[in-house]
Amino acid sequence: MFIRIWPETLPGENAPGSVDPCGEMDVMAGIEDLVKELSPEHQREALDFVAYLLQKQKRKQAKPLRQTWAGALRRYRGTYTALELQKESLSWRTE
Repeated sequence: MFIRIWPETLPGENAPGSVDPCGEMDVMAGIEDLVKELSPEHQREALDFVAYLLQKQKRKQAKPLRQTWAGALRRYRGTYTALELQKESLSWRTE
């Protein structure tokens, strides 16, 4: 497997972004070399994009919302209206 970043990169060369004989890609070196070629404005844009990717990754890693409480107030259905139950539940949480 070989990944081309630059047209002049040939198989067998150990250029940034190429796959070494062990199968590992030198991604960080490839990114670093490419970013060095950018203007300062585009470097800031690249940094913003990397920060966005990190945020996106963290959102995917967030635990799913647990709703173990669902149905817990069912016994009060005939006693309270939705608004009364909301107010009552607020008082239960602050006690």
